[in-house]
Amino acid sequence: MTSSLKSLKFLAISLCGASITLGTGLSSVSQAKIESPEATTAIEQVAQGALSIIDIATNAGSFDTLVAALEAADLVDTLSGEGPLTVFAPIDEAFAALPDGVLDALLKPENKDLLTQVLTYHVVEGGILSSDLSTGDVATLSGDLMLDVSGDGVKVNDAQVLRADVQGRNGVIHVIDQVLVPEAVATELASRLAAADAEPKADDEMAADELTAADLASAESEAAVLVEPVAPVEPAATAEAPIVTELEEPEFAAVSQPVRGLW
Repeated sequence: MTSSLKSLKFLAISLCGASITLGTGLSSVSQAKIESPEATTAIEQVAQGALSIIDIATNAGSFDTLVAALEAADLVDTLSGEGPLTVFAPIDEAFAALPDGVLDALLKPENKDLLTQVLTYHVVEGGILSSDLSTGDVATLSGDLMLDVSGDGVKVNDAQVLRADVQGRNGVIHVIDQVLVPEAVATELASRLAAADAEPKADDEMAADELTAADLASAESEAAVLVEPVAPVEPAATAEAPIVTELEEPEFAAVSQPVRGLW
């Protein structure tokens, strides 16, 4: 978990054209631009118009991580519904470019709320084609994105649109080369990773303290038994016998001595 926390420090996250910096002590991590002609080719092979957004993502073969994340966040039904919706869909390489440990952390059940916010940050209500896009803010289901439309293409925050206008029966997909993360989510995720990183140490110390206290209590109990005064044992009642203090000569009865000469 320590490496995950370090990876989030100084993570530059683009939000509406601004750079959001978290933590201190490490150089910033830039999100690489990803060119994926294979992704656009695979998408073009999917029959458009008949499939839902989630079906297109599943069959294209370039959004496996996105689909797995949508399943973890219970958003599959949302992207399979009537819509219409517009999804700025990051390809697998975009998720792989996230700092080490961030994706794993987002996919954990305890961070489902943050994962949901990240994914819905890529979804706009209504079916918006590239011809309808213009420079400015656009409201998603989880905050505003900044669109920059120019002769060089379309950028969403700092992400580049690789392929536009993939149309399904319930909306439109625009393929992008980065994962978009709201500032509030990045801050909260960093906080949770820091707490999780410190938690094992706190548990170990607590366990050691409890063990020491238990050992001390046990030792004190044993010591108390060892030093406990023993009550004197009262002797059984017996008949008093005289105590001989000096060795007395035995008394003998006087014996008459024979008179010599009488026999």
